[in-house]
Amino acid sequence: MFKRKDYLLGEELLRRGLVSLEQLDHGLDIQKETGEFLGAVLVRVGYRSDTNRLEVRADQYELPLA
Repeated sequence: MFKRKDYLLGEELLRRGLVSLEQLDHGLDIQKETGEFLGAVLVRVGYRSDTNRLEVRADQYELPLA
């Protein structure tokens, strides 16, 4: 079974310096309006690459990123 580290994607992206607080706040505002996942929002608006999002999720579940 996969072990999940408990943290939110936005918090971890911010901690790693992959998004600014302003970008995260903007992404969260869009998420509230659209209901999209935050990671998808941040990729769509160009704040993050999909690879960054996947790297954080792989670390969260302690899985290798292929």
